[in-house]
Amino acid sequence: MENNFLSLESIAIRDPFIIKDNEGGYVMFGTTTKHTIYDSDGVYYYTSLDLKNWSKPKLLMSKNDFGAKCKDFWSPEFYFIDGIFYMIITLTFSKNKRGSYLYKSTSLLDKYELVCRVTPENEMSLHATMYEECGEYYIVYSHEWKEIGVGEINAVKMNKNFDGIEIDSKIKLFDAGANNYKKNSSLMVTDAPFCYKKNNELYILWSTYDKDKKYLTLMAKSSNGKIRGEYTQLAPLVVDDGGHAMIFTDY
Repeated sequence: MENNFLSLESIAIRDPFIIKDNEGGYVMFGTTTKHTIYDSDGVYYYTSLDLKNWSKPKLLMSKNDFGAKCKDFWSPEFYFIDGIFYMIITLTFSKNKRGSYLYKSTSLLDKYELVCRVTPENEMSLHATMYEECGEYYIVYSHEWKEIGVGEINAVKMNKNFDGIEIDSKIKLFDAGANNYKKNSSLMVTDAPFCYKKNNELYILWSTYDKDKKYLTLMAKSSNGKIRGEYTQLAPLVVDDGGHAMIFTDY
């Protein structure tokens, strides 16, 4: 009899993002390419009841769903806000600087339609995530080191209509120079910010490379528990060539 489930160890996936489905299960999203075991470039999802055994992947959106001129698509994240499902994803188009875009849907596992770009048009950026504070939503993202030399983790505020970012709302949180673990001064990358709040303290996970070119998962802590704070870099979380982490809660 065919096994309809995959072990977690057997799954080839980039930039995984896991959320609860509110029915006792979990959904894991990620991207992969036709160079792996799957049929096409796209955003795939898997479902599980125990976080160990996962369904075979299903395609949520293909590369072509983002437009004929889409070259890259990375790190989808999913949020449920005021009855609407949102996806943030990094896209590169042939005539635009790489950036992150907001899509929406009435169903978690249905097609999503474009709302807007949520990182500045004039910046090469990637890996946006969403953070809520006092009823206001912020987009926290990486400004590409390839464009500015030393990568930055920045934030911008969503507007009230949730269809764009507020002009002049950009905040620099910290840059790759803040890393104090085996810093690679020739590879000043800032990747994959993810905001996590616990006991009124705000933490930001992020990734970079060490002097041996191993991928790291680092964590910074806000001085006042708010997005507008001074950030202290804590002990690294992962140092054995693993990065782009996120945190979720189980049932």
